[in-house]
Amino acid sequence: MKILSILLIFWLGMGEGDKDIQKTEIKTSAVCDHCKERLDKALKEVEGLKYAFLDLKTFNLKVKYDAEIISLDEIRTLVSKIGYDADDVPANPASYDKLDGCCKKGAH
Repeated sequence: MKILSILLIFWLGMGEGDKDIQKTEIKTSAVCDHCKERLDKALKEVEGLKYAFLDLKTFNLKVKYDAEIISLDEIRTLVSKIGYDADDVPANPASYDKLDGCCKKGAH
């Protein structure tokens, strides 16, 4: 019985590490496979970002992140620095200018 109690306490405590994991979608100005590749490459190694997936049908970036490590506003700022709008955060102009022609607004 003692072992069962210890296992139960351990099992209940395992979920505590995920309480700050958040999922959301960010509306972007990304429009094509080149955009997707650029975002994937740039966001792949960001600490606290569990995944980022650009849905090319909705142009939304689906993200899962650890809110203790990175905030949604910080993720939006990162997307902006890559050259894309992120919700109400406009693309960084210098980064936007470096995008491929197919990745710019109105190209598709």
